[in-house]
Amino acid sequence: MNGFNVSGSYQVFTCFKIAGAGTGFNVSSGVSNVDITDNYIDGQGTGSPGVGVNFPSISQTRPSNIYVARNYITRTVYGFIISCKTCTFEDNEINNMVNDSSSDSGADLDYTRVFGDSITLRHNYLHGNNQPDCKGADCHMDCFQTWNIGNAGESATNITIDRNTCFNANEGIIARDTSSGTYGSYASHYNWTVTNNVIGHSPFSDSRGMPWVALFEHVGNVVFDNNTCLDAGLVGYLNGAQATTHRNNIHYFNGWQPYSPSVNSWNDGKILAADHNLLYDSGQNYSATSYPNDTRNVDPKFMSPTTDATPTSEGDWRLSTTSPAKDTGATISAVNVDHNSVSRPQGTAFDIGAYEFASGGTQTLQPPTNVQAVVH
Repeated sequence: MNGFNVSGSYQVFTCFKIAGAGTGFNVSSGVSNVDITDNYIDGQGTGSPGVGVNFPSISQTRPSNIYVARNYITRTVYGFIISCKTCTFEDNEINNMVNDSSSDSGADLDYTRVFGDSITLRHNYLHGNNQPDCKGADCHMDCFQTWNIGNAGESATNITIDRNTCFNANEGIIARDTSSGTYGSYASHYNWTVTNNVIGHSPFSDSRGMPWVALFEHVGNVVFDNNTCLDAGLVGYLNGAQATTHRNNIHYFNGWQPYSPSVNSWNDGKILAADHNLLYDSGQNYSATSYPNDTRNVDPKFMSPTTDATPTSEGDWRLSTTSPAKDTGATISAVNVDHNSVSRPQGTAFDIGAYEFASGGTQTLQPPTNVQAVVH
């Protein structure tokens, strides 16, 4: 059964366990000021497993001022299907999206789909998907997906994706506007800030892996800073997309092209500033010609890395004592904390990647610089 149909404003739903085929929360068109917190939603993967938290059709009036936090969602078809404005989704765990082979065979099992304006997705843990659960012939599972193919309501503006962890997906972030044209005409997808995220994959049975850590197609003003991209594909800015900055990211085992405004036959995008990234893949030799302002071909020396992130063994991607990513990043005032909300910098400069050194553990104390002694 469904859990709740949220058809009124100024409501709080907290501490429910919802188990059974159906959707946990259906948020109705036009409602506002709703909190959905600390709930356990289990679609059980049979019949029609539904969605963890589902919003109205993207062509309808979008709900506003919605807060979704600290929920655990498992065995649904999708975690969040979002269509709202001024909304925050934080500290949620979405684990193991599944579908029923008869009723939902075409579902992509995305952790989140994102449409609307002024949406923050912060510190969510997305993991546990398995390729055999994806029944369709072209099924692909994404961490965050949005698009514009010319239908009403297909927009995603002023989006913040910060401090999330996503494993076990086919793509990380997919934001595609295929209906627009030239640079500067960003009518549907613009102002995306992507910071402090850890995105990786496990080798699924169909061997597709993760071709894209992030694909921005005709998306304007993208900030992609201090992310850790693991055993995955590239970050592409294509067909008119424009990155304001691509800075302080670790690209670890990301293949022949960790990030680029040009991929094969795709039309070019733009990166206005790319620097202070760390690129490492033992099978690649990244050149100074292609990546002149980055640290190239140096192992970042994580605490406990693995190139086979799985639902039960996802690695420890914090920096070790000898990591070359320590104190070698650019100063980015807007990224003043790391993945674990530890203040930046902890040393003499920003670290590269999602974590400051020793994040989550004992921080290295710095000597005071403003001590004065008065001798009488």
